[in-house]
Amino acid sequence: MRIINTPLYAESWNVAYRIRPIGDIINNKNDEFIIIPNSVKFWAADPMVFEHNNKIYIFAELYDYTLCRGTIGYCKYDGIKFSKWRQVLVEDFHMSFPNVFSVGSEIFMIPETSAANQLLLYKAIDFPEKWQKIKVIKSGVKWVDTVLVKSANGYLGFTEDISNTLTDYKLFFDNDFDILKEETVSIDSKKMRNGGRVFCINDYYVKVCQDCEEKYGGALIFRFYDKSISKQIKCVRIIPEQLRFNKTIFLDGIHTYTALPNMEVVDIKTRRLNYINLYHRVKNKRKSYVSVRKNKVNNLGFG
Repeated sequence: MRIINTPLYAESWNVAYRIRPIGDIINNKNDEFIIIPNSVKFWAADPMVFEHNNKIYIFAELYDYTLCRGTIGYCKYDGIKFSKWRQVLVEDFHMSFPNVFSVGSEIFMIPETSAANQLLLYKAIDFPEKWQKIKVIKSGVKWVDTVLVKSANGYLGFTEDISNTLTDYKLFFDNDFDILKEETVSIDSKKMRNGGRVFCINDYYVKVCQDCEEKYGGALIFRFYDKSISKQIKCVRIIPEQLRFNKTIFLDGIHTYTALPNMEVVDIKTRRLNYINLYHRVKNKRKSYVSVRKNKVNNLGFG
């Protein structure tokens, strides 16, 4: 076994971008993606590129090594490169996949919050730094990586329930983000989980999905649909080894793609030896072990 595949080397992710048209990744594998450096404290994944007032931001899961869970942060493009990552949203549960979108002059986010057993809606109070939870869309669910598409009467949403058997849903929302109807799309599929926002190419809607059949984040699948987003026309599968990056990195997966008209963003899975991460992993495992032992003693009546 290679040492990089041992527990000494933890899963890690990086975000990368290139200045290319939306959807160019499907046919153009030659132009390099530029890897955005991680900080000492975080790795970054689930990038959601977003433009506001002619400025470009990437929101992402920042996995906090000290907390051992995901938080939400962003970096900003200055026309040459992206800034360092800034952490802006930390809850007492794991967060990821920060789907940021605008409605008129207001900016919202539906992050992945299945660890809280809720689907939550946040609103930017002072973009991009301050966010407020304004709505529990649904409780008692483990829905992940929810994306929306504007429709005539509100929004269409796509999500995956990971609570038991994998179930993918099409959700029908009104303009207040209340769910009107849930429709099952697929059951027990490891190739339907969302991997980015739905976008349009010519007369097609393209739904980005993760291929997790062989391993988590094994590849991206671009599914082309008709205008009703119900009939699939074709699909294209992309693995990270098909892409080029501006520096050498150990490639172990890919599972998110988002884009603006002239910028494409992906994440790439790798493995790294990180002493801060290793220390806090061991610390948290020990803390969990001590807590379990203490509960057992208390249950025996010795506490």
